[in-house]
Amino acid sequence: MVMAGRPSAKASVTVPGDEGCVTGTRYKIRSYEQLSWFKSTTPGAVHKLRERGPLLAVIQISSNFVSDFLSGRVYWFDKAKCSKGRQIPTHAVISTGYAIDNLLPIWEMQNSHGEVGVEKGFGYFDFDSLVGLYSLNIDV
Repeated sequence: MVMAGRPSAKASVTVPGDEGCVTGTRYKIRSYEQLSWFKSTTPGAVHKLRERGPLLAVIQISSNFVSDFLSGRVYWFDKAKCSKGRQIPTHAVISTGYAIDNLLPIWEMQNSHGEVGVEKGFGYFDFDSLVGLYSLNIDV
């Protein structure tokens, strides 16, 4: 759960098992650390990713998100593709890696909508889409 741009330390997530959410495993966020996501501080965030595992990323969403994600293209937030005068929606994903695409840094992600798209639930987003990055300590 992301509240006011931050993960809730009291949130728990149920991950569906073979029988659906009834037999899912509950996880609890014990603590978290907000990381800087600016391009100049990327090495520190990548170090956390390699040291501690996947990061929680909060990205801005424009109308091209679904088509980019489903087609396997890198998702680029486009403010021109947002409703005028409305708050820009955000979405929480898991950042599983970091890559360079055409000399530009991108984050690899696992979406929270299951195994959809060409990459079976995985995809990419650019740095300008990012509005929050967190390292989580999770209890199983």
